[in-house]
Amino acid sequence: MSQDSWETQQCGPDELSPDEIWWSERQRPIEQAGYALRRRYRQNWVPSWRLTGRRPKEAEDAQPSRWRPTVMDAVRLSDGTPVVLKRLPDDEPFELDMYSFLCSGAVASNPHNHCAPLIDVVQLPGDDSQRLLVLPLLRPFYDPPFRTFGEVVAFLSQLFEVRSAFHAIQHLHHLRIAHRNCTFNTIMLDPTSMYPDSFHPCDHRLRRDWKGKAKCYSRTRRPPRYYLIDFHLARHYEPLNGPALDDPTKGDDATAPEHRDQSKLCDPFPTDIYYLGNLIRQQFVFEYYGFDRFMPLVNDMIQKDPFARPSIDDVVWRFEEICEDMGAKKMRARIVGRRESVVPRILRAVGHMIRTAGYIVARKPAIPMPVVPV
Repeated sequence: MSQDSWETQQCGPDELSPDEIWWSERQRPIEQAGYALRRRYRQNWVPSWRLTGRRPKEAEDAQPSRWRPTVMDAVRLSDGTPVVLKRLPDDEPFELDMYSFLCSGAVASNPHNHCAPLIDVVQLPGDDSQRLLVLPLLRPFYDPPFRTFGEVVAFLSQLFEVRSAFHAIQHLHHLRIAHRNCTFNTIMLDPTSMYPDSFHPCDHRLRRDWKGKAKCYSRTRRPPRYYLIDFHLARHYEPLNGPALDDPTKGDDATAPEHRDQSKLCDPFPTDIYYLGNLIRQQFVFEYYGFDRFMPLVNDMIQKDPFARPSIDDVVWRFEEICEDMGAKKMRARIVGRRESVVPRILRAVGHMIRTAGYIVARKPAIPMPVVPV
């Protein structure tokens, strides 16, 4: 799950915010369901630094939640697996239905499926309408930063490239499902391989016990899998001969041209294409050198006229052609930020040469793809 700051509701380290209190009040029934909240949210919590004399910033339980008010981190008691609990609004029936469809039966076992796994659904006692989705603890797709062109291509391949056997958006569109918010905040990285000992949910750089940096491997050494989350805007459309017209719904990217006139119906499938094209443009083309070869495809994906944009199958085909022209040397090359100064660039280039030599000796692929789940 992604994190959003809600600093306006945060209190001091020894005082829970109103949103944190909601979770603290439900700590015991959540634990009875098999999941433990952090020490900070246990009933009758006493700040540890009052007993030890340490400074609050050195104490794990002084760290307030950085999640949205409807989201909280936890661990599964049976095996210690880090998870995230997401509270479903009473008036939002779609997300659970979508997760249930994508995480069950043949759809769930399909290796093309990049919906974040639904681990459990917790029904809180005393409130028939209050349910919690239990999902894996994920990281934003850009954290830690990409280092090579091959790592970026592996990421984009999992979003929509067919030969990789991983194609998230193409799979959804073939099922006639439009995500309607496949943007910066809803594409996540599964940290299981890169962070074997996990990390702290309040600071991804640190260990879960708040004692030092989390152990981390590069994307090339231990390739991660990427997932889509937040399906509350997603819709499943019946097969039709024409476009699937629906009311415009703005996701986290409010720049889609078809959403400027809220009175007109629009086809959500070309809007998904726009979101992906704009993500590539904003996160890679504008941020790093060397991605200009993607601009003809990106420009077509973000055209003002939704019906002039390529379909997801056309995007797959053109993306594949672009990648075929990029050899192993290019894929192993370091991506250079447009705002990097000269000295850091030189130092990073030297470190990259040493790492790359090690990857070649270890026979790590230039495009690091995870093992296809069986």
